[in-house]
Amino acid sequence: MNDFNYFKSSQVSETINQVASTPDAKYIGGGSNLIDLLKYNLTTAAELVDVNHLQQQELVEELPDGSIWINAFGKNAETAYHPTIETRYPLLSKAILAGASAHSQYGDKWRKPFTENPVLLFL
Repeated sequence: MNDFNYFKSSQVSETINQVASTPDAKYIGGGSNLIDLLKYNLTTAAELVDVNHLQQQELVEELPDGSIWINAFGKNAETAYHPTIETRYPLLSKAILAGASAHSQYGDKWRKPFTENPVLLFL
């Protein structure tokens, strides 16, 4: 069990100040695998600072020169299954899924069995 504090702010500046003023604080958001790293004791965190709610841009944006911009707040499954990524960059889509934990590969679909039958959480 890894004990940590959880912090969520509505302001970018407050979020940055929280991490700067808290030893061993880490940002968590998007496709982060920080929870997996904590679970397997590969890293520690005294505080997790949630930045998911600060997202204000599109997940994938096609730029005028034909390249794409991927928002850092995007979750692995959202990014991998985005139509632009699947169509134009199928290898990137597969690589994201290959590196994702099981719940990320299926996006919100993994929650359905648990909400229908909570006993499965303990099996």
